Amino acid sequence: MSEELDILKNKAKLYKKLQKARLKLQNKDFKKSGYNPFQKFNYFELSDFLPHINKIFDEIGLADHINIYREKSQAELIIYDTETGHSETFYSPIQEQLGKQQDIGAMITYARRYAYNIALNISENDVLDAQDIKAKSTTKIDRVKILQMLNDNAEISQIKGWLNNNNIKANSFDELTDNQLMQVFNLFNQR
Repeated sequence: MSEELDILKNKAKLYKKLQKARLKLQNKDFKKSGYNPFQKFNYFELSDFLPHINKIFDEIGLADHINIYREKSQAELIIYDTETGHSETFYSPIQEQLGKQQDIGAMITYARRYAYNIALNISENDVLDAQDIKAKSTTKIDRVKILQMLNDNAEISQIKGWLNNNNIKANSFDELTDNQLMQVFNLFNQR
């Protein structure tokens, strides 16, 4: 019975520290430095808030560790109370990135960013910011604008895996049908 009570007390101590960290972070002035050129909205990058989190965690006695499980499509953020050793785990889904080997780094950063968002209640209004773009879009695609955005911000080699999986032979975005082009555009929007 005493051991169960100790576990509950340690868990309560961790959550008290975690709540304190959330409040301290909420009072920090950090800006969204990320920009999605496809949907034209700003978002928090990991580097916008991670230095604040590291300092706050150090001040109040928390530490963290993240695991990425590609086979489960999941990130696991473990936050430890450095005094009691108690930990709590927060999970974030991850999306397999397309194309180049460098995209693995983007997947890891994305997973870490959303795991911290969940654990520390960091509010993102990406969906609200992007709704203006969706409201303006019509069912008929503007091929010229989409091609321009893709050609300015991406390379066809980034979607070679997707092309192969869908048996599509294309060496440039221009070679895609309207339907394929819209699918590719949506893939990049999900990033």
